[in-house]
Amino acid sequence: MDSVKENRRHKRLPLKLSAVCNKVGIDGGVSILIGETVNVSTGGLLVEVGGEELSVGETLSIRMTLPPSSGLMEKGGRMNAHAQVLRVFHKENPQNNRYQRYVAMQFCGVPSFSS
Repeated sequence: MDSVKENRRHKRLPLKLSAVCNKVGIDGGVSILIGETVNVSTGGLLVEVGGEELSVGETLSIRMTLPPSSGLMEKGGRMNAHAQVLRVFHKENPQNNRYQRYVAMQFCGVPSFSS
């Protein structure tokens, strides 16, 4: 069997978490993007989203609630980060034959975690 070489710097883990994003610099804290992560790495994340259109290069503030995890966050917690939009693309969902929007983002710094 042929193997496909992975050229990414950070390994991606398939992980489904709710994500709430706001454009950095927008007053009022209005959530412009609510979605679900497809995968997460130490360098960024891919989110399936609805809501306002985004452009490559925009910076977002991201909040996610993390489930309890044995040995890490026993009671769960929250992750907060800033990330820059790298790609926006649409892909057909075979379960409902609708096109979903995906946003690939790179963390601007180390995310913060709290319980």
